[in-house]
Amino acid sequence: MTGPQKSKKTEQKEKKKIIEDKTFGLKNKNKSKKVQQQIKSITNTVMQVHDKKVKKELEEKERKRLEKLAQKQREQELKDLFRTTDGGKKEDEVAQASSSEETPTEGEEVTYDSIEQEIKDEAELTIEEIVEKERAKIISGTPVTFETFTKWKQFKVEQQRKEKEREHKLQMALYEKSGHGLSGRELFKLNQSLFVDDEEADDTVYQIPEDAIDEDLFLEGDEEEAEDEIPEEIDEEYDPSTWKEKQTPKEMLLAYTQIRKYPDAKFEKLPKQSPQEQGERISVIIEKPVKKEFILSKVYPSRKLAEHNASLVAFRWLQKYEEKQQKKASENEKEQQ
Repeated sequence: MTGPQKSKKTEQKEKKKIIEDKTFGLKNKNKSKKVQQQIKSITNTVMQVHDKKVKKELEEKERKRLEKLAQKQREQELKDLFRTTDGGKKEDEVAQASSSEETPTEGEEVTYDSIEQEIKDEAELTIEEIVEKERAKIISGTPVTFETFTKWKQFKVEQQRKEKEREHKLQMALYEKSGHGLSGRELFKLNQSLFVDDEEADDTVYQIPEDAIDEDLFLEGDEEEAEDEIPEEIDEEYDPSTWKEKQTPKEMLLAYTQIRKYPDAKFEKLPKQSPQEQGERISVIIEKPVKKEFILSKVYPSRKLAEHNASLVAFRWLQKYEEKQQKKASENEKEQQ
């Protein structure tokens, strides 16, 4: 139990009494400097310890008072936020009654047992009550109810629909700008509703029996060639900072075509896929040994970097093509021998 605050006069008397008890017999025992220093040290220690203790108690008391005040302020804000028109008056009455019960009257002492009981009551809260209490502290945003969730869901569906419609219009504009017609695959991606069977269409599913396939129609070695198909793109990228070759990819490609007396590779700038696209997209076309176009899907910050990456893809592809042709030639020589 904490009593009323002691006056400064009483505190000074207590300090003086403690000092007299600790220095009893020293003052009359000897008048030397050592004894006087010891008495002074004891006096300073008692004064400092007592002052620190009092200061700590006052700080703790002030901290608890501020915490209680902040808690009441939060509770009042929550009550104001969730107060309804019908139950507002009743909630005010309940709040006033509870505050009058919680606030001690003048002269009433707050015991340690009562504080301990409040802590125990808070510790005995169920998980549901703790969750609701924490949810009540969140005053920003819209509370999640069935109605608010339904509205949010409708908003997201409408947003996705508008995004798809915008992408569709953008894609159509790109095709019109390019001047090329749409293939069946591209048209199906843009609008599947155009591909509907006629009412008189036959719903029968036709299957070819396995024994009807004439295996003699297939040439030997087709499966091996299909498995060993040359990849369309090479999984490699040109990075000037890590490039170890003396020549750039573009120089390597041009040197390759000149040695074999092939036409030079042609670089073409590709149209932007969207108005927001920043950078360069390049395709490279080679005429020999086969006519082939390499279209890079990645966007590069400059045309120079895009040309180097396109050259690297074409050069690596030509290397693989040449390796395959040499392998075929050696196999044919072995068969002839």
